[in-house]
Amino acid sequence: MSMALSQLSQSLENELKGAEDSEFPVKEIGNEGLTKRILRKGVTWQSPFSGDEVEVHFRGQVENGAALESSYDKGSRFRFKLGQFIKGWDEGVATMKKGESAIFKIPPNLAYGEEGSPPLIPPNATLILTLKWCLGVP
Repeated sequence: MSMALSQLSQSLENELKGAEDSEFPVKEIGNEGLTKRILRKGVTWQSPFSGDEVEVHFRGQVENGAALESSYDKGSRFRFKLGQFIKGWDEGVATMKKGESAIFKIPPNLAYGEEGSPPLIPPNATLILTLKWCLGVP
């Protein structure tokens, strides 16, 4: 594993350990296994809707496995239209408030499923994403 991926993996592990002490409980979103733990409350009451363009910072990893991409490492936020990414990501971001940071556990059925996304994401992988909603509509 490269030095950068090793550091990212360690950073995510530290965030997850810190989240265990969070004042916010883990909440299930919907009924398909997506969970969320707020790390930092947002600054508004508004949440984005499908079709809204939003910008997030994120870190990701396969549960019990390899670190994935990180917008922090790239030095720029990830911009996308809500409703055009993996279902778990879209459903999770739709629950966020601007400025909020949260950790999401996305089961395979809401991520890349039985096929995975080789070479980084194996079949039936659960993803752990730390997201911060930075900008966007509303």
